[in-house]
Amino acid sequence: MLEFHNVPLKTILRRAIMSLPTNFNDILRFFEKDYDTAKEDNALSARGQFLQLYPLNHLKKMTLDDYVIGKGTASFCACVEVKTRTWANMQGATALKFGIYYGK
Repeated sequence: MLEFHNVPLKTILRRAIMSLPTNFNDILRFFEKDYDTAKEDNALSARGQFLQLYPLNHLKKMTLDDYVIGKGTASFCACVEVKTRTWANMQGATALKFGIYYGK
């Protein structure tokens, strides 16, 4: 049996869980106490930069070379995959997620 200072781990975990707030206002205070707005601020800034690079009217005029990933250039798809990590995560799947890509 796992123990810490002769107290079973199961008991330690049960006490920790039971000490968590259950009332919504208490949960909100618990969250707000440690919430760091810097992450959200960074995400909003990165999103704003992305939208400046790729406004909606630009997307309609984009060429295939501007869009496609796999050519080693700063394409829309490469930017979506790398530059949006703070506010949207498209990383991890294959290039098929973009619908079209250059392969070797």
